Amino acid sequence: MEQLLVLEKVLHENKFFGGERIGFVDLSLGSLSYVIPIYEDITGVRLITSDKFPWLSAWMEGFLGLPLVKEHLPPLDKLRPRIGFVDLSLGSLSYVIPIYEDITGVRLITSDKFPWLSAWMEGFLGLPLVKEHLLPLDKLRPRYQAIREAFLSK
Repeated sequence: MEQLLVLEKVLHENKFFGGERIGFVDLSLGSLSYVIPIYEDITGVRLITSDKFPWLSAWMEGFLGLPLVKEHLPPLDKLRPRIGFVDLSLGSLSYVIPIYEDITGVRLITSDKFPWLSAWMEGFLGLPLVKEHLLPLDKLRPRYQAIREAFLSK
């Protein structure tokens, strides 16, 4: 819960983590908007309520309501039986890390250093249900590139 309080504090009065525009942190944590309600549904435990976390709750709703995100969400009824909570929680990283590696030229996950993680990432991204709902790279890569350039120019 302490980590959620940190996110709540960062979001205070902001639509997204970086202000009014979606940014790297939003994209990196965005899958949580989808996964946490699934977890809450499975366990019957409400982690994020608008009473406890008004800004985080609003961010999750807003993120899931973005047209580009909404049209690429996998259907819940097909998702649950095959993919676990950890896969959902970390799945976006299997898509984002290669973009980061491509933009920076720095290899983070290689099959010789991390064979199991590398195989999982490849397998997760290869699942038809995941593959058909991935955000288009041509829209993500320029956004990540712009975020990196803005950070390096400071």
